[in-house]
Amino acid sequence: MGTCPKCDKPVKFAQVESVVLVSGIDTWNGISYVCQSCHCVLGIGFDPSALREDIVSAVVERLGQD
Repeated sequence: MGTCPKCDKPVKFAQVESVVLVSGIDTWNGISYVCQSCHCVLGIGFDPSALREDIVSAVVERLGQD
């Protein structure tokens, strides 16, 4: 099991928090994984649920342009 780099406690669970990912003028919904003990950010990535919804919406919109 991994340990938190800040508090050195075992990371049994990580809290998930919403963040906005920004690249130039583009933005995406993201999530950060946070140590339950000290709230140190352990990692950040795309929110898979939001990404799936964005892809489905784009495909539905594209299919409707017949």
